[in-house]
Amino acid sequence: MSSSLNHVLIGGRLTADPESFRNGKVCSFSMRDDSDGSWREEVSFFNCAAFNGLSTRILSKLKRGNRVVVTGRLDQSR
Repeated sequence: MSSSLNHVLIGGRLTADPESFRNGKVCSFSMRDDSDGSWREEVSFFNCAAFNGLSTRILSKLKRGNRVVVTGRLDQSR
């Protein structure tokens, strides 16, 4: 078991098409929390990044509005 407890699982929809950086080795995308699909007053938005092979698959298969589930670690910045 990893010594880190920083692990998140988020489901939602992409708010825009994923963007490629560093010749496709890195991609970034944003998503909004849409777990049940119903209208809510408060919505959370998340900026995500993927690297290497995962980046390539995301860029080729996902578009704005697609439902996704993201697992990874949370990195907060200001």
